[in-house]
Amino acid sequence: PAIMAVATHESERQEKRKTIQIDADESRMLSAIMDVIKDDPRLYRLEGVLVTPARRTDQEIDRGGPVLMRESTEGLVSAIITDRVALVKHDSHGELLPSNCPAYLPRAIIEGAGQPALVPVRSIMGTINGPTLDEHGNLINRPGYANILGNGWYIAHGLTQLFDIVPDRPTRLDAEDAVADLMRALGDFPWKDARLGPLKWITPLLAQIARPLFSRCPATLISANSPGSGKTLLARLVGLIAHGAEPALMAWPAGRPDDCEDETRKRLGALAAAGSTLAIIDNLRAGMPWDSDSLNNAITAGCIVDRQLGSNSASSMRPRRFSSQIIGTGNNVMAAGDLADRALIVELETADANRREVATDRYRVGEASAYATRHRHDLLGAGLTILSAYMKAGRPPVAGAAWGNFDQFVSLIVGASRWCTGADPLSDRVTLAQRTDPTAAALLTLCANWLPSFGDLPITARYLETRLSAPDDNDGVVAIQEALAALGAIKPTAHAIGKTLQKYAGRIIADPATGDRFKLERTERGGRDHACRWIITKA
Repeated sequence: PAIMAVATHESERQEKRKTIQIDADESRMLSAIMDVIKDDPRLYRLEGVLVTPARRTDQEIDRGGPVLMRESTEGLVSAIITDRVALVKHDSHGELLPSNCPAYLPRAIIEGAGQPALVPVRSIMGTINGPTLDEHGNLINRPGYANILGNGWYIAHGLTQLFDIVPDRPTRLDAEDAVADLMRALGDFPWKDARLGPLKWITPLLAQIARPLFSRCPATLISANSPGSGKTLLARLVGLIAHGAEPALMAWPAGRPDDCEDETRKRLGALAAAGSTLAIIDNLRAGMPWDSDSLNNAITAGCIVDRQLGSNSASSMRPRRFSSQIIGTGNNVMAAGDLADRALIVELETADANRREVATDRYRVGEASAYATRHRHDLLGAGLTILSAYMKAGRPPVAGAAWGNFDQFVSLIVGASRWCTGADPLSDRVTLAQRTDPTAAALLTLCANWLPSFGDLPITARYLETRLSAPDDNDGVVAIQEALAALGAIKPTAHAIGKTLQKYAGRIIADPATGDRFKLERTERGGRDHACRWIITKA
């Protein structure tokens, strides 16, 4: 009976295939094949590249692990053609006989993926590894292709239980109950701010669940003052709840700044190529100022430019859409420089030197992972209910702090949090960034001591090198030297000073204590030496 069932299934599959006769017209053949396979669930276009959904590892296939997009191979495309099309051709006697797939067809489909008219497969922005919502707040709970806000997305999983958990028309009371459900998973973490800390964590969870509904997503930094506080666990919970599986953890590149930046760009490019929506950078170096030009550009612009694999030519550079939500973790790590204004900071603080060494009956933080796994349906349903209730209520505006680069994120994700909790997860964002950002502190020190030390006349980097290199009892000059070293000019040479000042030219630096505003400016080259000059003025 088993053999008969297999034979029957194979017979039905053969009958469903469309018969196409091979001839010498390659263009006609490609068009005929694409008419059959353009909606195949194994083929999509991501940034002009033909991709297919794939698990991170083979072992995750049965466990329902996260799905990422990988570039399609000729072998896969050939197999899909064979599966969907019965190719035939005339033999020497004029009879039609079954034929193998011509080698040029899969190659032409892969090479033509950037031309929608030629290869009209469905285009996607990325992969959502769990249920999400459409632009009206309705539940999208079916695996496969979904069109959200006019953009295609690949939905990896569905959960039938959610239909019983998420109401069709949730109310504000439902949303408030959902917040309470999420809070039950977070009670034992040592929040530095017991009121805002859990709400700040809920915000990136909601962002991951509703990632297709807004464009640019800020980073999240989870920083703790002591090992074992649960910072990595909090980051993992976002993936466990939103995706139903352990998220992949990345390490921050080490080495010289230029090498680190180049490696960061490559890793961000790999995330964009895979259509990933979540990346956790775990265990940043303790005490480091976290900043990166490549990361800042990817977060703000929503894209990253990289080279095609195996090519170093300028013509091979291509932009890729960047949809990954970045979550970093570390002990005493500070968001610095431009990243300080692109990261939501979640702080943990404990009086214990290492909570891993504390008796387990005092803390139950480690149980949060098991709790999230057991109650994943309820916790994911709670996040979906919060967002759906807010959207179906008409997304009423709620007063709160703005965040210029991330207006859509604030309007939906932060708006939902404010609406159902009455608290603002962004209320201390600017103050916290100013307090913890070493770059902002160094710039303020530079500005506050410049005028008393050098006056309001433009000066050259060479003059600065002379003043900073010679012994000087002027406390202001010493403070300027320390500030420039913190900003990158570790050796106070004219070249290093000029390069460092150029990085921050035109920036307005505000003193939150006095309200004073300063501006670092570069003047035109002048004088007999034709050197550019620098000046700091009160703005």
